[in-house]
Amino acid sequence: MPSLFTDVYLLTSVSSLHPGHVTEGVSTNQHTNVSSGSCRLKRFRMSRLLLFCCFTCVCLGVDVRQSVSDLLTKPGDKVQIFCSHDKTDYTVMLWYQRSPADTAMKLVGYLYYQEVTMEEEYKQNFNLSGDLSGTKAKNGSLMIHITGREEGAVYYCGAREAR
Repeated sequence: MPSLFTDVYLLTSVSSLHPGHVTEGVSTNQHTNVSSGSCRLKRFRMSRLLLFCCFTCVCLGVDVRQSVSDLLTKPGDKVQIFCSHDKTDYTVMLWYQRSPADTAMKLVGYLYYQEVTMEEEYKQNFNLSGDLSGTKAKNGSLMIHITGREEGAVYYCGAREAR
């Protein structure tokens, strides 16, 4: 019999740029900008809901913005998470998943200019889109079709130069 509960994670971000400034939340729809600091996850139990908790990944001082920051979902929902940055020569956007059952971050896929490469296990319920070409801000998104608990995870967006 399936459990009536699922794990819910509360993200706590502590900024080293603004000592004493702590941000916590599970359901804000604001952009999260972290240029330096630390993050911590607290675990809770919640009835029949899945949580998608997303926060900013910072690569080599590049300010990568990701939204929405947290989502409560149910099977059948489609979720789109956005990611952007202003570093015009960073033409690769990578998306990672870290599930509660596995602490390893798994590559979902990546965007190179407009070309999408997905890892095999994510091709059915995940899709990447965006445009990393040109000399303007870079924007991409991860679309997730919620089918069950396996999509309940923390998703990270990162950016780097093409190699």
